[in-house]
Amino acid sequence: MLLYLYSLFRWRNLLNIGIGLFNLLPLKPLDGGLIFEEIAKEFFGKAWKPVYTVVAVSTLGLILLNLFGAYLVKAITAII
Repeated sequence: MLLYLYSLFRWRNLLNIGIGLFNLLPLKPLDGGLIFEEIAKEFFGKAWKPVYTVVAVSTLGLILLNLFGAYLVKAITAII
């Protein structure tokens, strides 16, 4: 029983950390996007939008590459 509870809390803590870190990504619907927007406004003044856009698109691209990159490589190698 104690081993089961240990395993349960271990997975719960791992999920909480993962969800918290994902929430800090600099994408607009997430909290990290709002935080990064305020930081970019402070450091870049009126030119904050292009900086925010590049960072947000890059982050989204990395997430999509992480999710679908293996399929993309498999498709490219099948063509070649």
